[in-house]
Amino acid sequence: MPEGSKYIYCVIKCEGERDFAIDGVGGQGDRVYTINYRDLAAVVSDFSSSRQDITPQSLKSQQRVMEEVMKAFSVLPVGFGCIASDAAQIRDKVLKAKYRYLHQTLRQMENKVELVLKALWIDPQVAGQVAANPRLKRLQRIAATGGTPHQRFKLGLSVKEELGKHRKKAMKEMLPPLDSIAVDRRLNKVTTPTIMIFNASFLVEKEREAEFDRAVNELGEKYGDRVRFIYVGPLPPYDFVDMAIRL
Repeated sequence: MPEGSKYIYCVIKCEGERDFAIDGVGGQGDRVYTINYRDLAAVVSDFSSSRQDITPQSLKSQQRVMEEVMKAFSVLPVGFGCIASDAAQIRDKVLKAKYRYLHQTLRQMENKVELVLKALWIDPQVAGQVAANPRLKRLQRIAATGGTPHQRFKLGLSVKEELGKHRKKAMKEMLPPLDSIAVDRRLNKVTTPTIMIFNASFLVEKEREAEFDRAVNELGEKYGDRVRFIYVGPLPPYDFVDMAIRL
């Protein structure tokens, strides 16, 4: 096994050493392989800071590695850019030190994947419904004639509050069919509250992935040109695993 720094991708249950048919981050053709401790293994590639940088391209490479490993294993993903000084540090500080936790979490994540769904309004009627609110109309008239900073601030808060009501109503309609299939769900940050209804990650058993796909398609058919859905996956369970590794 080559000495030196190691870029860590994930942890898997694997008793023997394993190589994967894909290059590691950095674009140098480094092989991806396992560092083992008992029946656990960290998937790594060699990493030299003197010739490689952590770049956006590295993130894409890391994702490709994860996709390859997921073909054969359930994975516990490690955060982007996690680098160990050598193989011994991975065995001692990760696999051995966190052995019980890793085993327990792997059992929980076995044969499960993460699926991410975002819903965004494209129906102009939503904006019209918000604007039609009598209280907002009065504030808009005040703001249109100048108004005070406090009045303009109050208008902004009122618009946000009204949009929030529409978001909650839409989520109550859209999420239950998906929740009934998923094992777990996380609501992520809504980055554009004026158009985004929700940004959710779902933990789904692999054998029910096709069923979840159909449920997403049914939402698309039901809401037609009113809502745009962005669907990504399968992914490693990033939002359901707390792998805080500090090396």
